[in-house]
Amino acid sequence: MSKTENKPIIAVDVDEVIFPFVDDLIEYVDRQHSVKLSREEFVTYSLADIWKGGPHEGAEVIKAYVDQQGIEVAPVKGAAEALGQLCAKYEVVIITARDLDVQDKTKNWAYRHFPDIFKEIHLVGNQKDSVSYREKAEVCKELGVFCLIDDSLKPVVQTHAAGIKSILFGNYPWNQMEELPAGIDRVEDWKGVLKILL
Repeated sequence: MSKTENKPIIAVDVDEVIFPFVDDLIEYVDRQHSVKLSREEFVTYSLADIWKGGPHEGAEVIKAYVDQQGIEVAPVKGAAEALGQLCAKYEVVIITARDLDVQDKTKNWAYRHFPDIFKEIHLVGNQKDSVSYREKAEVCKELGVFCLIDDSLKPVVQTHAAGIKSILFGNYPWNQMEELPAGIDRVEDWKGVLKILL
């Protein structure tokens, strides 16, 4: 990574932070399977865990969804504008739990909707089904990341414990806990991110 500007580095997750994965998946399932799902049902961030046809069938639905996922899906509201502002002060990278088999799709989508924003894109894999899985906290330390913005509790808590500023994005059913560790900020949207980082 180029350090020529010596800006602090912000790491941004993809799904639910800049890409509306659950909402797009819900539309796909309704269209392809005539199954009505709601965001509230995603108490775990895994269709395989909540799919009424069982985990095997749920995993097949997810694979079919990912295979057809298009570049035209619009980003999470406010993400492009906020990241455009943050680029003046920070270098911005992506660190996502997506697997390498969707690397091209992920990069094409990100570069189309966020031109000139991301310096690097790192796919660290999903712990359940990836042979190349790495913890986001480890990758953040390697890159010298100042702050991680993520919608999942585990990487936010681990990265915070590693001494890296961590922002929990969104008030989603899958990222609830009784009390966040002191020092972790939860934001509802990108306006909340800007209030903390600008």
